[in-house]
Amino acid sequence: MKKRKIVTALVMLVLIGLDQLFKYLAVIYLKPVSSVTLIKNILRLYYVQNTGAAFGLFKNNTVVLTVFTSLVIVLCLYFIFVKPFDKQFYNITLCMIVSGGAGNLIDRIFRLYVIDYIEATFIDFPVFNFADILVTCSSFLLAFYLIYDTFKEKKAVKSGVKDNE
Repeated sequence: MKKRKIVTALVMLVLIGLDQLFKYLAVIYLKPVSSVTLIKNILRLYYVQNTGAAFGLFKNNTVVLTVFTSLVIVLCLYFIFVKPFDKQFYNITLCMIVSGGAGNLIDRIFRLYVIDYIEATFIDFPVFNFADILVTCSSFLLAFYLIYDTFKEKKAVKSGVKDNE
């Protein structure tokens, strides 16, 4: 159990470090040129200083976003290190949520904005970053798995069999 907690903490630090490295590279190489097309009409790197959340929500509300993100991180850390779930999948997704949240929180605290740099140009979608990918993908995975797990448990209870994964 202790070894798993150490590995989890190290994984989170690596993911946060990668996020900060990508943002550092965006500042050094992308900010001076503003954008670089990777795949025409599909994907480009586009430097943005985001003072809000996705889709322009909470623009210029760094304090609110900082407090909310901090609360989510603390709650997730509680479930990772104090009251971990029996199913490792839950802990992995929470680890990714913490890593992405912490990556953007670092930006909000030290820069007062989040550096975004990935733009999917084939759809009308906000510019985002690696931390956003971690939070969004893991949140969707967690939600879908929670729904799946709930239905699976209800079905097992109805049939009289309990799955002990």
